[in-house]
Amino acid sequence: MHRLRQSTFAEEKFDSGKFNLHCHPSGQRTLVVLAHGLSGSGYGTWGTVPRRLFSGTNGMPVDVGIFDYRSGARRLRGGRADIDFWAKQVADQVADLEPEYDHIFLMGHSLGGLVIETVGMKHRTSRAFAGKPGCGALAGLILIASPRAGSGWADIPVLGRLSEMQLLKRLSNRSAEIDSFYSTHIERRNFTSAPGTVAVLPFYGAIAGNDRLVNKFSSIFSIPESQRRNIDANHRSIVKPKEDDHELMDWICKVIAERIESREQADRLDRHELKFNRKAPRRIIVTRFISDSGGAQWERAYNRARRIATTDGVAVEDYREAGGAEALLLVAVFDAASLVGSVHSVQNVLRRIDQIRQQSPGMTVGICLVGLECDAAERDLRKVLASTASEETLYIEKVPAPMDVERTVAGLIHLVVDRVPRGSGRSVLADSWPGASQDYDAIAKDDL
Repeated sequence: MHRLRQSTFAEEKFDSGKFNLHCHPSGQRTLVVLAHGLSGSGYGTWGTVPRRLFSGTNGMPVDVGIFDYRSGARRLRGGRADIDFWAKQVADQVADLEPEYDHIFLMGHSLGGLVIETVGMKHRTSRAFAGKPGCGALAGLILIASPRAGSGWADIPVLGRLSEMQLLKRLSNRSAEIDSFYSTHIERRNFTSAPGTVAVLPFYGAIAGNDRLVNKFSSIFSIPESQRRNIDANHRSIVKPKEDDHELMDWICKVIAERIESREQADRLDRHELKFNRKAPRRIIVTRFISDSGGAQWERAYNRARRIATTDGVAVEDYREAGGAEALLLVAVFDAASLVGSVHSVQNVLRRIDQIRQQSPGMTVGICLVGLECDAAERDLRKVLASTASEETLYIEKVPAPMDVERTVAGLIHLVVDRVPRGSGRSVLADSWPGASQDYDAIAKDDL
């Protein structure tokens, strides 16, 4: 990160971090990060927008972050097209800057809009796995002429040689995955809070009326109607308003002001609830997890299931977090195919379970056999198991589809949690992880 303390906005060269942070000497508590589109450049794409945001020409002054990445024609001179890499660059900067700002807005033009969507998903997911509620300082996403549902230009053979076009194909698997994440786990309207376990991260969209690269459907896809702005401009001119053109800048500043007001109201409500709603201490339920050498993916599902089951009255903690407290449930997840026809493998599994149960004799054990060979694995397991364990405290669950591991593990946890009286009301981790049954790899591939 290249920090630039300036009284007047001035462009500077990028270092290897490709992120210039323009800061007011007096300090600001709001930051707007700009990400350009395909073949664009950090400063060249935006015209006067960064300077006007920094100086407060159309609203309150804010600090401005400029992110630059090589794409399209610029990438032909070196670099690769990797939206996850670009998004991880920005997500790391946002995480580093969170302690310094109350409100961080991400604004992307065209392909940059897809970049910041990915940033938002990575940021939310990493906070969830760290047990942190909500989106923290990340306040909203502002997408300008962004092809949320793809662009027909990506289907043209000549342009298709650019690897970025795979990201821009209409209604691609990637766009469906991103939208599924946000529609399931995020409230995209400017609300002070969201019901249940959904976090608030509003989407705003500016649509260029004369855009020949991104059609209207794609640019407004899944953006709440009240948070859209139609502007008489083309795909490029929409982010290069003239000095006497205030439409885009007035709208951006209004978005920022309204969102900050909602967040401050949410803080006031939280403080009020903390002050006046006194609740009894939560009971702690301790669980434990084991798997085979490839079990990292199953542990992600296990961790999400624990967060689903955590409420005001009951906290579900892994024994590694619980300071040596006795575990009431052992969750054992194994690839069914690795056990079929192998008495030795089955015996190893049961030996590991017995060793742990000796430490906690009253522990309930749930064994999840994952994969299409789960029926055969169960038969082999029961043959070796015979009468060595009580049916009341050991369960064998068959999970043919990997995406159902989270749901199955959550069910096992609830078997134990339901034995403990729980408090009512929303989850204390209501904003930390939604827990809908999703393919774990589609939700977070590298944020654990």
